[in-house]
Amino acid sequence: MIKYLLDIKQRRDIVLYYSNRISSEIVYQDIFEQAEKDLAIKTVYTLTDLQQVPQNWQGKRGYIDEKMILKEVTDFKERIFYLSGPHSLVTTFEGVLQKMEIPKNQIKTDYFSGY
Repeated sequence: MIKYLLDIKQRRDIVLYYSNRISSEIVYQDIFEQAEKDLAIKTVYTLTDLQQVPQNWQGKRGYIDEKMILKEVTDFKERIFYLSGPHSLVTTFEGVLQKMEIPKNQIKTDYFSGY
């Protein structure tokens, strides 16, 4: 979706949370950096394996939670959330959003396995 927005040069107010276990699992970083530069799309990277966070890591640490969302997205009640990833990640994050009282019609899910 981000690549498509770059291709058509369409700006949108997007905050992308991108969670990985370790930094070497991050893919498409070049696309996300280009989207930030050209379209002002913000990417918030987080690593969940706290034992393997590189010393020079500039992103977040730990799982995406309410506190992390509130820090970056003050208008979260008006946002649409697109969740994509392995089933356990999507359902866990969906639970976080439900606790934040985000209506179900503002939560879109896409499950993929194998990662």
